[in-house]
Amino acid sequence: MGTRLPLPVAALLLAGSMAASAQTNDRYWSAGTALTLPKGRTENGLFQPYRVGRTDRLEWGTYLLLNLIAPNLQFKLSHGRYGPYSVASRIGFSYPTFLLRTLQRPGIGGFISPEADVGEIPPILATWAEILATRVMSDDLLFTARGGIGWALRGGRMDERTSIDLPLVYQRMLLYMHGVQLNLGGALAGRLSPGLSWRMDADLLVTPAANNSNAFFQKGSIIWDRGKRFRLRLGYILVYGEYPYGSQAHLLPTVGLEWAGKRS
Repeated sequence: MGTRLPLPVAALLLAGSMAASAQTNDRYWSAGTALTLPKGRTENGLFQPYRVGRTDRLEWGTYLLLNLIAPNLQFKLSHGRYGPYSVASRIGFSYPTFLLRTLQRPGIGGFISPEADVGEIPPILATWAEILATRVMSDDLLFTARGGIGWALRGGRMDERTSIDLPLVYQRMLLYMHGVQLNLGGALAGRLSPGLSWRMDADLLVTPAANNSNAFFQKGSIIWDRGKRFRLRLGYILVYGEYPYGSQAHLLPTVGLEWAGKRS
C-alpha cells in the first residue's frame, strides 16, 4: 500500500502545479493554450515551468529546480490556424527515477514503501505528446481543447505498492507502472476587467492497463494581472479518482505567483 499525506500538505506541494493560468487573446500568459510565447519572452512562476519563446512559433520549458532530482524538458510548436482554431503540439520528457528513489525511504520524507520485497525503483523515461486547439470566442473569451498520450519506458518491474496514494500524484504514477496513459480535456478562459481574469478546466485521465485507472479533474482560478509581467492566481482543484482503497473526491486550494521577462 502507498502512503497517504494530509490534504493540506498535498495542496501545498502538489496542487499548485496542476492549475493552469488564465488566458486572454493578447498572446500574453499563453500556458495551457495553443498560443506560443513571442520570441524572447520568458515566463516563470511558483509551481510553473520556466518557459522561453525561442521563435514566434516555438517555445521550450522546464521545471528548473526539479531538474536537480527529476530532469525534464518540454516543447510547444505552433502549426498555425485551421479555420477559427490556432493549433499547436506539445511534447515533454522527464526522468523521475532519482526523485522516486529519494521518496522511497523510512521516516520523514519517505512517501514510498521501502520494504525489501518491493525492490528499488527502476530507471524510468517518461514522455508525453499533446495536441491543443484554441479558438478566440470573443475579445474576452478563449476556448481550448486538448488531447494526448503519455508513455513510459522502464528498466525493470515497478511494484504497485510503491504508489503514492494522493490526489494528483497517484493517477500520474500509474503511467510509470503501466506504460501508457491517455488524457482528454478542455478549458474556457476570459477577462472580467482589465486587471482580472479567470479560467475553468476539465480533464479526464485514463490508464487503460490499470485496475484503478480513471480520474477526473476540474480546476478553477481567478487571476489578478499586474500588467504583462506579473500575476497572482487563486483557485481550486476538484479531483475525483479511483484509488486502491476505493473512489474518492478531494477539493484542494491552489495559489500561484507568475512573472515574465525578456531574453535577448
